[in-house]
Amino acid sequence: MELIDRYVHEVGEHLPYRLRADVEAELRSLLMDALEERAGAARRPPDAELAAAILREFGAPQEVAQRYAPQAQYLIGPRFFPAYKRTLQILAAVFAALLLASGVLSILRTIQHTGQGGAAIPLFGGLLGILQSAGFNFALITLAFAVAERVTWHRELTGKNWEPQSLPAVHDPERISPIGRVIEVYLLLIGAVWFNFYPQWVGIVAINQGVTVIRLLRPEFSMYMPWLNTFWALDFAYKVWVLHLGRRTRETRWASLGLNLLGVVILYLMISGPVVFRFDTLIKQALTLFLLFRLFACGLKLYRILARKPLPLWSGTGSAQF
Repeated sequence: MELIDRYVHEVGEHLPYRLRADVEAELRSLLMDALEERAGAARRPPDAELAAAILREFGAPQEVAQRYAPQAQYLIGPRFFPAYKRTLQILAAVFAALLLASGVLSILRTIQHTGQGGAAIPLFGGLLGILQSAGFNFALITLAFAVAERVTWHRELTGKNWEPQSLPAVHDPERISPIGRVIEVYLLLIGAVWFNFYPQWVGIVAINQGVTVIRLLRPEFSMYMPWLNTFWALDFAYKVWVLHLGRRTRETRWASLGLNLLGVVILYLMISGPVVFRFDTLIKQALTLFLLFRLFACGLKLYRILARKPLPLWSGTGSAQF
């Protein structure tokens, strides 16, 4: 029946590709069975008029597609959108302040140089860089929230057959904050991109007749990037896993401990290795103090896991940072 074929095809156009073939086959079978039953009851052959009546009862193709695909087709859903909007507003305020400060600084420098008989200083170079950085940060925070939307949707979708007894306690120390985890994913992505593609920006910002960055990483630092990228990839997978579960478990605690120990190993290699920082001695002394703190945190985590006690918030349970 052509009308049914057109209807089924239109429903399929509103479905994800992975569901389309199965849903179309099932829907076509249902409609044809309904048409045969309706024609038998009316004692008339199946025709377009009967098919149209059945399709009206089934509803518009978009509505039928939503029944077969419970996930709404949006990038960031209503659960995370308010937090996403607030995060973008904060980022927008930060970059607006940077734009204003950069513009004022450039104008003052231009006035100073022209007053001394020098050439005017271009204004738009620094502003363009800030705008590019803003766009890049907005893209990364959108990616982090989109990942959270997908993994938490899957957890909720597969947990339909729940029991009231399975509801968590009001004060559940094992339950995570999804928004906090999303921010951690965003910061992780920022750090990974920063070190991989913009190592010249890893440094100290100095303002002296202009904004300059004193680089801290020497070219030799690249020898540690495979280790760092491996750590960041594992940390990203860990954060998505915990976000998907919605709570900490014994397994996630062991994984967090393993990641922290890997971070400790990377720190030790940096401290005991060749010169890779601009102020190498000073930075390695600071890293040594941080290494001792991480070792203490790892010991505390191990004790808590073995004692089956919830970890305090300050111990870094929510993030496998090194």
